[in-house]
Amino acid sequence: MDSKLAHYEAFVNEKLRGDLQQVENRLAKILEELNEYQSLKSLIQKLEDKKIPSDHMRVYTDLGCNFRVQAHIVDPCTMYVNLGLDVYVEMPLAQASKYVTARINSLTSTVESLKKAEYQIKSHIRVVLEGLRQMQSISAEPPEAITPSLRW
Repeated sequence: MDSKLAHYEAFVNEKLRGDLQQVENRLAKILEELNEYQSLKSLIQKLEDKKIPSDHMRVYTDLGCNFRVQAHIVDPCTMYVNLGLDVYVEMPLAQASKYVTARINSLTSTVESLKKAEYQIKSHIRVVLEGLRQMQSISAEPPEAITPSLRW
């Protein structure tokens, strides 16, 4: 009986918790990417709403660790969008907005499926742990407590 308990405990700790960690890591990466696309969508929306002069635009951007640089944008009516695998395509704002919206929808569905997988793994962990608790309580009781009607 103890070997079965150890086997199930190892299954929970190694397999299920490992799978849960992988799903949570992937979910965090997808949520970060989704956040970036949502901020890009709001930037595109601001650029489309404002009637930006077509000749140039100056912006300050953060390079990281609070290092800021001033950038000069020659044509603010187009932008480069990362399609993945470090492939960048120059797009007009309207086309970039459509692409970003489609990408946000795709990432949102991926987040939902990962959350579903996360909940499913957590429920499997709960079921196995509850089974372990029941197995331990049955084996911990003395034989007289299990079958009191068989005593003479």
